[in-house]
Amino acid sequence: MKNIVFVGKSNYISEDIVSELQRYYLVKKYDFNGTDAETISEEINNISPILVIISMIGLDIHVGDELFTSIKHNNSSVHVLTVGSEYECGPYMEYYKSPQFVNLTRPVSKETVVNTCAEIIESISPDHDNGLSGGDRKHILIVDDNAMMLRNLKNLLQDQYSVAVAASGAQAFTQIGRKKPDIILLDYEMPIMNGEMVLEMILQDEETKDIPVVFLTGVSDKEVVNSIIQLKPAGYILKPPSRERLLETIGKVLLSGRR
Repeated sequence: MKNIVFVGKSNYISEDIVSELQRYYLVKKYDFNGTDAETISEEINNISPILVIISMIGLDIHVGDELFTSIKHNNSSVHVLTVGSEYECGPYMEYYKSPQFVNLTRPVSKETVVNTCAEIIESISPDHDNGLSGGDRKHILIVDDNAMMLRNLKNLLQDQYSVAVAASGAQAFTQIGRKKPDIILLDYEMPIMNGEMVLEMILQDEETKDIPVVFLTGVSDKEVVNSIIQLKPAGYILKPPSRERLLETIGKVLLSGRR
């Protein structure tokens, strides 16, 4: 999982955001009222996070200027996402002239913060292979009509796998044509072309029939689960899955070589 540093005054808003971020990232939190800017900058160098998030709520202008200046001069390669109102960000407008600093204007939901983080990280390093070439990694295709779910699942997996995403069945076959996946995570409930239809098309093609398919479903109803099992997929996972559950299922399927 990627490292993120979160800097902000301790309150229920920041705690809520940090809690959501911790589902997808390793988050180190600093309270700018209890930790000086120089210490935070030194810690950023030690941790080497892919992103620093600064909550602007209650940020004293002198502390903020010291923090922004320290990060700009000592951590120039680290991207910074601030979350604040136009008023809160006003004193620091000169910093936003640099692509290093980006602001997300509040009020925003914690889900929006997570999605924005994912977008920034993707733009920084689309593949983020950590030294592994594509040939050294198993290739996973995630198919889901929910954009947030696609981002979240990709974020959970891309440290260990090569990951492609598709928002529909049609897009899935385009991605398969570009690069045959070693495993497909397929949303069972999709409009127009649902998971069952996509699986049937996969099985009918000689080039794809041996690709293991694991269904993703947000419905735990016994009848739905039985319907999925009757299709004999390589497995199924209830959404939203934990990272441990996701990796365990994928690992078992790849190890067994099961369709």
